[in-house]
Amino acid sequence: MTCPRCQQDNPVADAQFCPRCGAPAEQAQGATPTVPFSDLQHQLTEAREQQTATSEILKVIRSSPSDLQLVFGMIVRTAGVVCGALDAMLWTTDGDELVVRAHHGPLPAAKKWSAATAAAAGSRAP
Repeated sequence: MTCPRCQQDNPVADAQFCPRCGAPAEQAQGATPTVPFSDLQHQLTEAREQQTATSEILKVIRSSPSDLQLVFGMIVRTAGVVCGALDAMLWTTDGDELVVRAHHGPLPAAKKWSAATAAAAGSRAP
């Protein structure tokens, strides 16, 4: 098999990459995956949404680096939007407990969760 990128003959028939230039075997074999245009548009839209969300979070961090509550709130809001979630929470640990540091959405949020609380309620970890 000859690599179309560097024209190197590959002595290993089932190699995954060209040993000279590193081209993937699919490319070396001429197999180019076909992706529908609508899928590419969807992937591009998702990537733009993620970049916008990341940019918004970084702006908040830059403007208020010591205000963790503001940063956590922005992370939760943007994560909910990007994921299409109805509700989102950010938990941190405090000793043996999980503590809600930020919440966005209409559902009521518990403030803390611990193994002892769960055992008393007869439930399992979230």
